[in-house]
Amino acid sequence: MPDNVSKLLRKALAFPVEARATVASSLLESLDQTAVSDAFIESMRGSLAKRGMPSKLERDADRNFS
Repeated sequence: MPDNVSKLLRKALAFPVEARATVASSLLESLDQTAVSDAFIESMRGSLAKRGMPSKLERDADRNFS
């Protein structure tokens, strides 16, 4: 991982739980919709839960995911 990405990640991980959940959700929304699989969404929910974060990763009903 490039140094600037590592620094950004360290800063983001220092945010309060709700802020980290918002960042995670925003990052997921920014991905190409076809690249986000159900398995990926479920793995992110698990990752958030392990870190004590709320699992706010719900798909919008109007989106078409492959």
